[in-house]
Amino acid sequence: MRKFFFAFFLAGMVWFTGAFTFAQSTLQNNSTLTPQKIADIKKLLDVTGSSKLGQEVIHQVIGEFKKISPNVPDSFWEKASKEANPSDLEKITISIYDKYLSDDDIKGLVAFYQSPLGQKVVKVMPQISRESMAAARQWGIQFVEKIESDLKAHGYENNTGASPSTGSPTNPQHP
Repeated sequence: MRKFFFAFFLAGMVWFTGAFTFAQSTLQNNSTLTPQKIADIKKLLDVTGSSKLGQEVIHQVIGEFKKISPNVPDSFWEKASKEANPSDLEKITISIYDKYLSDDDIKGLVAFYQSPLGQKVVKVMPQISRESMAAARQWGIQFVEKIESDLKAHGYENNTGASPSTGSPTNPQHP
């Protein structure tokens, strides 16, 4: 589990670094991204609670590292947390919203999310997302198990010779 989390974290950091570089160049070179559109996107991020995402990610990542590295002093984690800059994620997010939505789209979304229904969506979306991801994960596991069972029943192995769900060889006699 520790190796998986660390590899996942490193892959995420590589992606984040690339995305940050892309966002920086996009924010600097995109003539359609006006100060007004930036302000409107920031307002949308605020009304949806997304503006807090960077700080939440920092808190979650540090928390996970604390679990797998209990001997590291709190002073290290405090320093790491202070070095992280949530505004970097905000810049990336602004660039993404700009890529797919016009300023009128953004203003319409702000109006929606400021409405009672929009506020309800903001309130329940984390639970909906969590439950949907858990259901998708369980459904995916069942699907993999069904495919593995069908392959085995028909005398086939998958292309790698390893089970996607366990990583173990499906036929130990044929490595």
